[in-house]
Amino acid sequence: MMQKIFLIKKILPLYFVLLLAGCHKSPKAELLATTKIDSIASVAQLREFVTSIDSTYDLYSYDSISDFRLKYESAGYCPVLADSAHMDKNFLKADFDNNGYNDLLVVARYKDYSLSLFTVFGYKDAYRVKSMTDGSMDDCRYPQLVAIDGLPALNLFFYERNSLTDRGIQKKKLVYKYGGFIEYNPNPKKHRIQKILIQVWPCFGKCPFFKMELNADKSACLEAINYNYKVIKFPEFSGEIRGVFTTNIKDKDFGGFIDLVNYLDFENLREEYTVMYSDAASVDIEITYDDGKVKKIHDYGTVGTYGLIRLYQITEELRFNQDWKPVQAEAQKP
Repeated sequence: MMQKIFLIKKILPLYFVLLLAGCHKSPKAELLATTKIDSIASVAQLREFVTSIDSTYDLYSYDSISDFRLKYESAGYCPVLADSAHMDKNFLKADFDNNGYNDLLVVARYKDYSLSLFTVFGYKDAYRVKSMTDGSMDDCRYPQLVAIDGLPALNLFFYERNSLTDRGIQKKKLVYKYGGFIEYNPNPKKHRIQKILIQVWPCFGKCPFFKMELNADKSACLEAINYNYKVIKFPEFSGEIRGVFTTNIKDKDFGGFIDLVNYLDFENLREEYTVMYSDAASVDIEITYDDGKVKKIHDYGTVGTYGLIRLYQITEELRFNQDWKPVQAEAQKP
C-alpha cells in the first residue's frame, strides 16, 4: 500500500513524514490496521490532520504543486524537480518504518526561503514529530516513492548548491533505517571500529556544546561543556548536565551505533561539509578503525548527509539514555 497522494505549497518546502510506529517489527510487515492516515484524501483533510497533531503546522501552506515556487529559487528548478520526481500530489503513503501501519510523507511551504523535513512517529492515533531537516535554505526538493529490497523507500530529487559547489540537479536514495531516513547503502562494509571521537561545537545561540569518545570495549567519556539539556525546547524544565562523565555504553545501543557508522560508508564521505549561512553549529568526527586508519569529517551546519544527521541525533540521545558517572565536578554557572 504504497500510495501516492498530493503535493503542497508556501515558500519553504517542508516535508512531514507521519510515521505510525508500533511495537511489532518484522522483516516485511503486513498492514495491521487502518488509521486516520489511510482516510486522508484531500488538502483539507491533510491540514486538519497535521494541525491536530501540532497547531504550529497551521502556519504552513498546503497548495497545488503546480503553483509551487520559492522566492530565491535557483533558475526555476522547482517545476523541473517536480517533473523529475513525477510528483503531482501533496503527500505519499507507505509503511516506511515497516511496522504494519501506513505512514504519510507531506510536502508543504513556509515563509519564502527555507526548507525543512519532519517525521511524525506514532501508534494508532498518537503521534510525535521528529525533524528531518537537511539544512537547505532555498530551492525545492521532491520525493518519489520507490521500492528498495522489497520495502518502501524514496528517491529524493534536489538542487545541490552550497558555498563550495554547484552541482545542479541531484538524486539520492533514502531508506528508513536506524530510526530515521538515511542514504541507501547496498553493500555496507564491516570495519573494525577502534575509537570514535565526536566534538559538537556551539552555534551563535544555545546549541549543545560537548565532546564524546566511544571505544571498542564500549567504554565512553562525555565532556558536557554548555547547553546540554534533555529537552532543548523547554530547558527550564529539563535541567542541564555539565562536567566530565564516563560509562560503558549499553550493548544494544553500542551495536546499533557502530552498525550505523559502518552503514554510512564513512570512508567515502567528504572531509568537509558546509552550509551557506553563518552562526551555525558544527561537528568534528574522528574515526579510528582497521588497525589505526583515521577518517576525519568537519561538518559546519551539522547537516552534511541524512546519515550524519541521524548519527548526531543518536549521539545527543546517548548523553541522557546511558548510566553516566561523574568524574570531576564542574562549577555550575548561575
